[in-house]
Amino acid sequence: MRQGGSLKVDRRYRAPIAIAAVLLAGWVIYANRWGLGQHAVRIADPAVRRWAQGEVERLSDGAYQLTSSRIVVDEAARRVSVDTVIVTTDLAANGKRDRPLPAMTLRFRGCALSGIDIARLTAGNGLHVASAGCDSVAVSAEVPQAPENDAGSADSSGAFLRLRGDLELSRDVPFIRIDTVAFPHVALALGVTGGSGRRTAVRFDRLAVRLDSLHYDPKVKESARTTLLSRDVTVSLEGFQGSAEAANRLALTRFSVGLANRTLRLEGFEYEPLPGPFADSLGFTALSIGRLALDEVDWRRFLTSGNVSVGRMTIDSATVQVSPAGPRTDAATAVPQVRAQSPPMEAVLRAIGRMVTLDTFVLTRTTLVQNTFGSEFRTTTSLDTMLITHVAFGDHPALWDTPTPIGPVTLEARGVLRRDSGGDRVAVGRLLVNVADSSAFAADIKVGPEGSDADFVRRNRWRSDRLALSADSVAIHGADLVSYLRLDRYNVRRADVSGFIFDIYTDKRLPSRGRGSPKRTPQQAMADVDVVIAIDTITLAGRMSYRERSAEADQPGAVRFDNLRVTVLNLSTDPIKQTSTTPMRLVADSRLMGKGAFHVEMAIPLLAPDFSMTYSGRLGRMPATAFTPFLLGATKLGFSAGELEQITFNARVRNGLATGTVVPRWSGLKVEVPGVARTGPLGGIRRALAKFAANEFIVQGDNTSAGGKTPENGVVRLRWTPQRSLPQFLWISLRDAIIPILKR
Repeated sequence: MRQGGSLKVDRRYRAPIAIAAVLLAGWVIYANRWGLGQHAVRIADPAVRRWAQGEVERLSDGAYQLTSSRIVVDEAARRVSVDTVIVTTDLAANGKRDRPLPAMTLRFRGCALSGIDIARLTAGNGLHVASAGCDSVAVSAEVPQAPENDAGSADSSGAFLRLRGDLELSRDVPFIRIDTVAFPHVALALGVTGGSGRRTAVRFDRLAVRLDSLHYDPKVKESARTTLLSRDVTVSLEGFQGSAEAANRLALTRFSVGLANRTLRLEGFEYEPLPGPFADSLGFTALSIGRLALDEVDWRRFLTSGNVSVGRMTIDSATVQVSPAGPRTDAATAVPQVRAQSPPMEAVLRAIGRMVTLDTFVLTRTTLVQNTFGSEFRTTTSLDTMLITHVAFGDHPALWDTPTPIGPVTLEARGVLRRDSGGDRVAVGRLLVNVADSSAFAADIKVGPEGSDADFVRRNRWRSDRLALSADSVAIHGADLVSYLRLDRYNVRRADVSGFIFDIYTDKRLPSRGRGSPKRTPQQAMADVDVVIAIDTITLAGRMSYRERSAEADQPGAVRFDNLRVTVLNLSTDPIKQTSTTPMRLVADSRLMGKGAFHVEMAIPLLAPDFSMTYSGRLGRMPATAFTPFLLGATKLGFSAGELEQITFNARVRNGLATGTVVPRWSGLKVEVPGVARTGPLGGIRRALAKFAANEFIVQGDNTSAGGKTPENGVVRLRWTPQRSLPQFLWISLRDAIIPILKR
C-alpha cells in the first residue's frame, strides 16, 4: 500500500522483496531497452546497476548492499546475462534496527534470462521469458532471535516470503511471466535462533531449486498471489553421499522441498554418526528411513522464527539402532556404577527451543533395535502402524503450567511386537492413549517365550520355568501426564486388567543347572527402579496356573487358580506415599482347582531398608481329589479320598525372617499311588504334595476335632535366602509348617 506517494512494505519481508525487486525490475528495464543496441546498453548499464544498488539499500534500510558485474545482451539469442550478483549485510547498520534482518550473504554466478518474447514485449503485452536462472548460488544466512512480543505475529496463512505491497513496473510492462526459474547448484548454510536463544543450523552443498510459472501482475490481489509468485517452488537433492569426516555413513536417495505446496519429501535416508560425545547425545547408533513426508508445512514460520508447524508427518519403513547402556557394576572392581540420570521429558522437549505443532503423525513399519552392553543380546521392537494427533509444545513456561503441555495428544498404535535374542516376546495388538482425559487402553497383550511348550524345551539346555502372561485388555484411568513430563513420575489413579492369564510351566525332563541366579526381595527390586511410580489401584481379573511335567509323565499336571480377582493398592516408590504405615497392599480371591475358595492378603513396605512384609490367607472346603490332575502329571500319584476342610495362615517377615502360624484342617485323606518326591524349581509344590503322599510318610488322615481329638497347628519360621524367589519363600514357609502335621 502507498502512504505519502511511496511504497510501504512490511519490514519482515524487505529482504525477499529486495532480491525480487532487483532481479525483476532490472530485467524489466533491460527488456524495455532491448532495441537500443549495444551502445545504449553500455550507457544504461551503470545507471541500472546504481538503481539496483539503491533499491536494495532503500528497501532494507541500509542493512543490505548489492554489487554486480556488467550486464551482457545477446540480441541474436534473445538473452540477457550477468556474471556475478552479490548481496551482503552491513552489520553495523543492521544492528541499529529495532528488529535486525537476517545477516546474509548471497552470491549468484552465471545468471541469465533466455527466450525473451520481444514481440509481446514491444506490443505492451508484458514481459514473457522462457527461462531464467543462475549456474550457481551460495546462500549464507543467520536469522536472529525474534522479539518475545512477536512470537505470535507470524502469518497464520503459512505462505512463505509473500510480497507485501506492489512492485513499481513500467507502464509498458503490465506484468511479468517466466516459465521456469532454475538454480541447479545451490549451497545453503542457514542458522535460525529461536525464541529461547537456541540455534538451529541447516547446511546443504548441492541443492537444486526450481520455480515454475513465475507470474507477477500488480492487478492480482495480494491474498490471491502464490508463494514466491510461482505455481510451484521445489528444492531437491538426489543421490547424496556424506563425507566420512562427518559420519560413518550419511546418504539419501532423494530429497525435495515444495514451498508452494508446503511439502517435504525424503527417501532412502541412512545415517550412522561417528562414535563420540555427539553420537552419545543422539542416543542412537544408526538411523534409516525409507520414506518421510511432511505436508502443510509452514516454511515461512520455520525460516523466520525457527518454529515448526506441520499439518501431517508420515514415516514409512524406519529403523533405529539405540546405543547400549553401560553396566550397572564395574567388571574390574565390582563397584556399582552411578549412571547419568536421564532428564525429564520436559527438559528434553524444551531443549529444542522451538514451538512445535504437529496435527497428524503417521508411523508405519518401524523397528527399534536395542543392543546390550558387553554382549550379543539384543531386543527388537516393531510396530505396524501408529497415529499421533494434536501435538503442540514449546519453551514458553506458561505452556507447561497447563493440563496438556504437549497438546491434547491422542495416540493409536497397532501391531506392537518386542522380541529379544533369548526367544522372549511382548505383543500388544492395539494401544490407545488420550492425553486430554488422562486415559490409556491396551488390548490383546501377550508376554512370554516364542512358540509352544515343546519349542521352549527344545531351545533350553537346562531346566527353567516358562512364564507366559496374557490379557484381553488393560485400561488406565487418571494418568498424570504433567508429572511424567516435568518430574519423570508415573502417577496413575487406576489400572484395570481383564482377561488376565498367568501360566508357569516346568519340565523335569531337562536337567537342573544347580544354583540359579540370586533372587531379589521386593524392596531390592524397587530400589533398582530409576523413576518414581505411584499407582493408587490395580485390579486383575482372570486365572493363574502352575504346570509341571515329571521325567516319567506323559503330560504335565496343573494347579489352577480359577476366577482370580486381585486388587493391589498403593504400588508406589514415592517415600511420601510408601511408608511403614501405608505399605503396598494386595488382596486376592480365587477358586483353587476350581473348587476351594482361596483368599490371600499381603502388605509390603516397598521402601523398607530390609525384607519386611505380612501375609495371611484362608483356603475353604474342597475335595482332596481335586489335586489329582496335577499329581498325575507331576508324580504319577493321586488322592483317592479326603476332604480339605480349611487351611488358614498368618505370618510376618522382619529382617528376612518369617514367623507365624498355620491352622490346617482335613479329614479322610488317602493316597492312591505313592511316588518319589523331588524338588521343583519354584520351591517344590509337587514335592510338598508328594511328600505327604509318599510311602516313607504315614499320612495322618484326619486333623480335626472330631472324636474329641485336639487338632494340630503348624509353626512358620523360615529365613529368606537369595536362592529363593518370593513365591518360593512364601510356599516353603507354609509347606514346612504343614508337613510335620501330616506324620503320625
